[in-house]
Amino acid sequence: MLSALKIVGLSIGAAVLFGIVHDQVTDRLCVEYFTIGHPRIIESESPTVLGLVWGVVATWWVGLLLGVPLAVVATRGERPKRTAESLGRPIGILMLCMACTSLVAGLVGYALANAGSVILFEPMASRVPAGRHAVFIAVGAAHTASYLARFIGGLVLISRVRKGRKAARNSKDPGWVWAVSAMKAKGIPFGPGLTDNEVRIAEETHSFRFPPDLRAFLQYALPLGDKCPDWRNPNSEALRRRLTWPAEGMCFDVVNAGFWLEEWGPKPDSEELFRKVVEEACARAPFLIPIYSHRYLPAVPTISGNPVFSIYQTDIIYYGSDLSSYIQSEFLLGAFKPNLGPVREIEFWSDLERLDD
Repeated sequence: MLSALKIVGLSIGAAVLFGIVHDQVTDRLCVEYFTIGHPRIIESESPTVLGLVWGVVATWWVGLLLGVPLAVVATRGERPKRTAESLGRPIGILMLCMACTSLVAGLVGYALANAGSVILFEPMASRVPAGRHAVFIAVGAAHTASYLARFIGGLVLISRVRKGRKAARNSKDPGWVWAVSAMKAKGIPFGPGLTDNEVRIAEETHSFRFPPDLRAFLQYALPLGDKCPDWRNPNSEALRRRLTWPAEGMCFDVVNAGFWLEEWGPKPDSEELFRKVVEEACARAPFLIPIYSHRYLPAVPTISGNPVFSIYQTDIIYYGSDLSSYIQSEFLLGAFKPNLGPVREIEFWSDLERLDD
């Protein structure tokens, strides 16, 4: 219930914020649109005051109308739920689309009014000064377009959330159809899954074992592209760079940000020596298997259910409590701060993750 209320609150807050900013611009272009074109709810001619008041009065209900159904489709049922945090980005994109639509509509309205293709009708034509007709029409078009964009875009967002949760519903199934579909929808191409022999060569080349869940996924279909490790070419330089990325990033922070763990002992004076300490510490830690971009899954323990880490230098956070929840967060739910269930403790890497709290 609390999660649903947060989503409704986010929707109302975003609508009101947009309304205030939008009205601060449009009432400076045509204050008559508010003083003549709207009923008088305050005795003020101030554009700032009018923008604040009408920015709230004319938009909160729009946020409510769209926030309630969005909260329902985002949280109802047993399927993986969406949080207000995970919806912040798509709602922000919707606000940007509204602003662009409003701008275009205003410019078109102004051009049509100046050309005489659109006119004001009585009694508004007599009440608005003749020299202000074109800008009055332009502001009216901008406001109308922003409402339409909000409703249409809101319906699209609601539909996408519903479909995303429906796809995520099958994430506990042994198959990986849902995961491949989600990643393909984000533009990631796939090739045939790895054969047993290709898995063996990759593991022997880099001295590790794929956990069963990751192996099953990679043998179902192999993600391709610049951000995906190419396990079909385990000796490639690109893959080797991904494997050394965590240690290299840690060394960078040791040199440039003064990072150092007490358990490593006194910090050596030379870069060569402390680089050796860091590389040895990473070598002793559970092997990290690159998944996508700077997301990694530990190879140890060699069982299903290991968490996925996002690793950027010493900025290390959990990005999924297991492979399935990671794919949901990254490709289905779009969550910047994924909802995590119980997370398996991973030697060394979990300690570093806690440092980022």
